[in-house]
Amino acid sequence: MTKTRLEAFSDGVIAIIITIMVLELRVPHGATDIASLLPLWPVFLTYLLVSQPTRGVDIGAIEFIHRKLIALRDAGSAVLLVSAELEEVTALADRLLVIREGKIVGEVDPKHTSVEEIGLMMTGGRK
Repeated sequence: MTKTRLEAFSDGVIAIIITIMVLELRVPHGATDIASLLPLWPVFLTYLLVSQPTRGVDIGAIEFIHRKLIALRDAGSAVLLVSAELEEVTALADRLLVIREGKIVGEVDPKHTSVEEIGLMMTGGRK
């Protein structure tokens, strides 16, 4: 079974996030059961990977999902959004990394970059 580029990218991102989480976690001294790990839950809830969050849902659900993602971001969570919907990404992202052929080809502020410029970066029209 072969993976699509988006699946491969998502797997890589998950690996990076897990690595970051593991580096920040410190197992409490003398921890012997799951209850002793409860103080670590805030670290787990700090990172959120969302892939295609609004695919196949109606407009009301899309607005609800967007509000929840923004609320999580505003509460201090790191939200990594992977989406094929360029308008969704530009509306929600604080920072946008453009990936082409498996490599990051640019980083832009979506609030100050046009969809056309991002599209050119995605297709190789501009580096």
